[in-house]
Amino acid sequence: YATHSQLTNLIYEKSNFKKLYELRIERTPFEGDSLNMSSLALALPSRTEISPGHLYTYSPWINHFASDFARNNWMINQ
Repeated sequence: YATHSQLTNLIYEKSNFKKLYELRIERTPFEGDSLNMSSLALALPSRTEISPGHLYTYSPWINHFASDFARNNWMINQ
């Protein structure tokens, strides 16, 4: 949960997100950067074999990457 924080960067490896099912980054500087959102879309684990993951964001870039999130069974909550 990083909502309303000063989060600007995430340093991660794909393996760090294996058990992630909910990510809240609303109203952070992180979600305002298109490169961050692109990298996040690539790093989140696939949840196609299990229940969907939930990403909470108001990112202005989310529509550009929505299909990438959807492909891995991540629901976007705005």
